[in-house]
Amino acid sequence: MNTLESSPIGDQSTLQRYINRRAVARMLGVSTRTVDNLVRQGCPHIKLGYRSVRFEPDQVATWLRDHRGIRHSSTVSTTEGGAP
Repeated sequence: MNTLESSPIGDQSTLQRYINRRAVARMLGVSTRTVDNLVRQGCPHIKLGYRSVRFEPDQVATWLRDHRGIRHSSTVSTTEGGAP
């Protein structure tokens, strides 16, 4: 059995559209550390093995558009009115 056929990313042509975190960083103009932070915040990705992750560029763009301007609880002020 071909392991690629049973993987969540499908066939070889599907695999080619996925990019690594360095390519995502270049695409967004940010550091790879920022990409890692986006993953922790829920950015869609596929984990391959222990350390390797891949991203579908359109899914990343959609996720960023949908989450633009959302501040996470670790950075949101708890004062009334939202002022820091």
